[in-house]
Amino acid sequence: MIKVIIESPYTGDVERNLEYARRCMRDSIKRGEAPFASHLLYTHSPSNLTDGDLDQVLEIENQNFPDPWGENVFKFVLNGKFKNTIAYDESAPNKVLGYSILSIDYNESHLLKMSVIKQNQLQSIGTGLMDYLFTLSDVEDREFTKMWLELRKSNEAAMKLYSNFGFKVHCERKDYYEHDGKDGDKVYEDAIMMVKNVS
Repeated sequence: MIKVIIESPYTGDVERNLEYARRCMRDSIKRGEAPFASHLLYTHSPSNLTDGDLDQVLEIENQNFPDPWGENVFKFVLNGKFKNTIAYDESAPNKVLGYSILSIDYNESHLLKMSVIKQNQLQSIGTGLMDYLFTLSDVEDREFTKMWLELRKSNEAAMKLYSNFGFKVHCERKDYYEHDGKDGDKVYEDAIMMVKNVS
């Protein structure tokens, strides 16, 4: 896969330049390339997830997943030994654009959740969250040498993102995901388990 660097100034007519960069991102992805736009990435500021973010996080969670986590699960995560990251929009600091939940145990980590608000997808936010998570591999008391994750087999966009970061398919899990269909019947979907050696 060809990696493409997209440059557009984050000055002058900012809105016009950002829209141009996003069009370039979409065009590059459609061609099967791996685009990177640093000026889109670094306008999104990572921070720690707090109780005050939960309403927006739950809205994104319900928007993007047929089997979303509930409020109690996120509260458990907030109070547990997890690394929880939020991507804020620097032009509107209280607006949550995406989030990730990482579990670190011994020398391995598990990406439990990562999601980006629909209207801001394909803007390198997920890339920024992943970049930030990998910086944790060298942090004292949080060292890890492997990162695991699972995703729906049908989620081609996420598969492309993780593959670009060097994740490899470890195995498939039959009927791993379960949710209620429109007619009330149970719907099952296979999962892909991926892993990356961080160091």
